[in-house]
Amino acid sequence: LLALYALDQLEQHMGWFLAHKYFAPKKAEKIHNMILHLFDKLRPIASDLCDAFGIPEYMLTAPIAHDWVEEFSWKNTPEARGETQRKAFKLH
Repeated sequence: LLALYALDQLEQHMGWFLAHKYFAPKKAEKIHNMILHLFDKLRPIASDLCDAFGIPEYMLTAPIAHDWVEEFSWKNTPEARGETQRKAFKLH
């Protein structure tokens, strides 16, 4: 997790690193690929990590935890479904 966090911080600020010539574009690509590799390694224990950090179940089943593009696409809006009023959003 520490390596993933460090690489993520580098990637978030990659524009600055590239502009100031701290990294070459090839290095930026390698950092991105390393992040993807760590995601693959962490995927099997993602549920355990969520439990360890106390992430509540309702957050794991939120639309953004899945295919949020599909969830919020036009066909899934009340207007597209012919509903005249939006339903209230329930917070836990």
